Amino acid sequence: MTIKGRIYVIGPSGSGKTYLAKIISKHFDIPHTNLDYVFYDHKVAKSRDEVSDEEWKRRLNKLIEEDDWVIEGVNPINEVFEIADQIIFLRLNIIETLVSQWKRYLTDEKQRREHGFINNLKLSRYLIKQHTEEENLLKSDDPKYFRIRKVDRIIKKYSNKTVILNSRNEVNKFIETL
Repeated sequence: MTIKGRIYVIGPSGSGKTYLAKIISKHFDIPHTNLDYVFYDHKVAKSRDEVSDEEWKRRLNKLIEEDDWVIEGVNPINEVFEIADQIIFLRLNIIETLVSQWKRYLTDEKQRREHGFINNLKLSRYLIKQHTEEENLLKSDDPKYFRIRKVDRIIKKYSNKTVILNSRNEVNKFIETL
């Protein structure tokens, strides 16, 4: 498996984006960034403040100017799709992503302490929307709006540089080829 210098890992919550991005980053010795740190200022105890549009665009432009990177997140950002050498879409099904989300919550004490049960229920609700809702075309240019159908539509344009992984097994096989 050949991995080129600018890699965009995208997918729904709980799909394993961070896990895969960290493996790629370590294996190829290239920097990894989670888009949450572009869109938000993180505070103590996992609270965060949204940054202005100008600020997140400044942060993003600084990142994508580099020759090598792994950027991951749920955010479908046109500029990142355009400049990425490779796009990896983790298109896992709703059951796998929900199980992953709750497994992380139940096995990670820090996750439970910092996020809490109610917040995890809200995340489950959001995750279900990511999988089941049709794309709202009025939000098609909003990089903070993720629906699987939106990414399906966008990546058709980039099929020559996109890998779609539909299950944990496919993700694991992909990792084995690195």
